[in-house]
Amino acid sequence: MATTQVQVRIPREFVKEIDKWISEGRFASRSEAIKTIVALYDERERTRKFYKNCRSLACQPWQWLI
Repeated sequence: MATTQVQVRIPREFVKEIDKWISEGRFASRSEAIKTIVALYDERERTRKFYKNCRSLACQPWQWLI
């Protein structure tokens, strides 16, 4: 996937938490941590949309897996 550099301003507390995760070895860099956070948010929103659509179709979610 192609990438684009962006500059963001986030609360200092968030940066401290991300830096803590890096020092614990959970992420290699701030960039990696932020990309992971955005990907997880995107996955959550896709899941919410799936269940919302499923409710509107009056089906059970596991029916989509068959």
